[in-house]
Amino acid sequence: MRPLTAEQVLLVADEVCRVFGCHVADYGRLAACAAATSAHFHGVAVWEHRSPTPGYLEDLVAALAPLSSHNDALGVALAQICTPSTSAREEDERSG
Repeated sequence: MRPLTAEQVLLVADEVCRVFGCHVADYGRLAACAAATSAHFHGVAVWEHRSPTPGYLEDLVAALAPLSSHNDALGVALAQICTPSTSAREEDERSG
């Protein structure tokens, strides 16, 4: 999973809001969505040994509901952005 900053999540949320006519209902919850992509405890990454599935982020966004509506669309968009495509993974493997 690619980590996202709160600002990046806000940009995606703003676009979802523009498309669907909703608004950010809770900026703290929106920031929590970003934090979940790069969480650490005492310097140890939560996702160090495995990555969450795209469904995990979608479920998290749905549970936190940072938008007034269409949180499902936000969850799908964030999951697609955070999950490297197959071609990107193959490129990473070749270069690393």
